[in-house]
Amino acid sequence: MSEVRGVEGLRNHDRASLAPLFAELQAAVLIHDDTEKKRLTIGGLLDIAEVDYRDELSGDLVISWYFSRMFTRAAAASNHWAILDRQTVFHLGSKYSLLLFQHIASLAKLDQVAIKTFTVAELRSVLGVEPGKLERFSHFNSRAIQPAIAEINQLSRLTLTATPRKVGRTV
Repeated sequence: MSEVRGVEGLRNHDRASLAPLFAELQAAVLIHDDTEKKRLTIGGLLDIAEVDYRDELSGDLVISWYFSRMFTRAAAASNHWAILDRQTVFHLGSKYSLLLFQHIASLAKLDQVAIKTFTVAELRSVLGVEPGKLERFSHFNSRAIQPAIAEINQLSRLTLTATPRKVGRTV
């Protein structure tokens, strides 16, 4: 629990506040329709969660949870995994930096990705920029791209740069 309490926003959890959190995770339903095997599987995310509160008076709790068989099978078969640094994710302040960090981290399993090229439309989608917002590239770059890159570079082990490619007057 001390490690969990070290994460900003999670310091004040106790037995009473952890119960509804794990109940919500337990209520999550996963549905997988394997059309090749003609098998529909329905299951949950968690099998069991335990909060050991023997030392509750000192503020120490031991939390254990076990993922369901369905989730572990799906995880083992998946090639869409990203290792996200928990501390970095909790400290990123803007939605743009969080979404960019998640996307870049998802590329980690690909063979030595050193360069990734995005169209402006793809990058707007990755960053979750709503239609009609930051329409000019100069605004998009100065208010979304560059601040997100600066924050990721400051808080994570990644070093990102962005170099716009222009074709005529168009980026």
